[in-house]
Amino acid sequence: MAGTRIDSVVVRAEGIADSATVHALNAAAFPTAAEAHLVDALRDDPAYVGLVAASAEELIGHVAMSPMQAPVGAFGLAPLAVASDWRKRGIGGQLVRAAIEAMGANGATALFVLGDPAYYGRFGFRAANHWGLTSEYEALGVPVEAFMAVELIPGALNGAPKQVRYHAAFAAL
Repeated sequence: MAGTRIDSVVVRAEGIADSATVHALNAAAFPTAAEAHLVDALRDDPAYVGLVAASAEELIGHVAMSPMQAPVGAFGLAPLAVASDWRKRGIGGQLVRAAIEAMGANGATALFVLGDPAYYGRFGFRAANHWGLTSEYEALGVPVEAFMAVELIPGALNGAPKQVRYHAAFAAL
């Protein structure tokens, strides 16, 4: 994916040289380093896709996409991290839009996310129960409306396995 310019910020594919900075960015963005370790584990999967947002001086955002165990062809969007000094400037939204575009171009069928419906709904995500799908995390108390999907291929989620399962690396969270 060619870099997408956002004012003074470029969204581009994560490179090998970005690994340590992406780890630090995720560790700083969340209460624990669990998400940073998750990204490190997801990166071992050849199907992993990471995007970074970079200003002229530094990496300021990151989003990971990893293949779902079910349904096949779908990806999970998580984690999404933006450096604290850059929050509330649209960087997260630019990363989400770029992720949807990149995964659609790569032939993914759908993207799933656990998150704020008001935030992710702006990008076309809707409650996965619209398709009759359930999350493996509902038993842990994740609200049904927070488990969302966007079809990248129309109709891709019709007839999908009802129990959606994230990449095995998420079990460590």
